[in-house]
Amino acid sequence: MDVNATTQTLINVLVIVVIPTLTKAAVDYMRLKIQGTRIEQAGQIVLDAVDQTNQTFADKLRESGDFTKENQKKALEMSVKAALERMNDRTIELLEKEFNGAESWIISKIEAACKANNENKNFFELK
Repeated sequence: MDVNATTQTLINVLVIVVIPTLTKAAVDYMRLKIQGTRIEQAGQIVLDAVDQTNQTFADKLRESGDFTKENQKKALEMSVKAALERMNDRTIELLEKEFNGAESWIISKIEAACKANNENKNFFELK
């Protein structure tokens, strides 16, 4: 058997099978790393939006005693809107794909934050 033919066959196997497989694995790994980062960033955006809503809307209503269920819902809507406005299209697309809806994911994060903070102060309660 010719050494050149054997070498050429091995190179073809590497090019056709091994390299694409390794490339796909590397791309999948990087996507996973990027997604985690975007999800973490999205979570921070939601918390920032909740803080903003509390500072500009909810705290004033609590002080005046007007933080009704209706105003609680309005505060939730304001927080969701603020979070969505701060997210870029790629992050929203990721949340849509991975969690079947960006808005529902944001609401679940807001509810979790409210529940965690509700023990420490009179944070808006969502029901």
